[in-house]
Amino acid sequence: YHVGHPEPVTLPRFLPELEEVTLRGGLSEGYLNALGKLMARAGLTRTHKRRERLVKLLSGSMALLKRLGALDEPVSGLHVEVRGVRKGRPATVRYRGTGAMADLTALPLAVATLMVGRGQVQGSGVLAPESPGALDPDVFLQELADRGVVIEPPQIEEG
Repeated sequence: YHVGHPEPVTLPRFLPELEEVTLRGGLSEGYLNALGKLMARAGLTRTHKRRERLVKLLSGSMALLKRLGALDEPVSGLHVEVRGVRKGRPATVRYRGTGAMADLTALPLAVATLMVGRGQVQGSGVLAPESPGALDPDVFLQELADRGVVIEPPQIEEG
């Protein structure tokens, strides 16, 4: 499902040669996808106040679901696919990674904060990761790997 993340807005701003950027998300548990769509259609996520109420309601049920054994170990994934031309031929490059949702959301922020503190980020203010003066992607990805976020080496298909 298409989700509201900033990447489709920020990536073309700093990489103007991009023609299309989409971001999608989903859950492997089909019933959770259906529940999410139902909550949205019912208007439970329409305003910030409604979302806050919904979070409070659902947060209280998590402990019960864990005790009942309804929740397994949470694992999330990421998949980045870039299609274009490489050495004059059509090519696709894919990055994939897995980890707990908390690790995939909190650790990148923590690593970026550490990089700012070490002087490894040259820009100032709020920066998109791909903007000039922001994060060195090689250093950033290695820092994540050092903290247990598994990112596979890129897969490249040419031709």
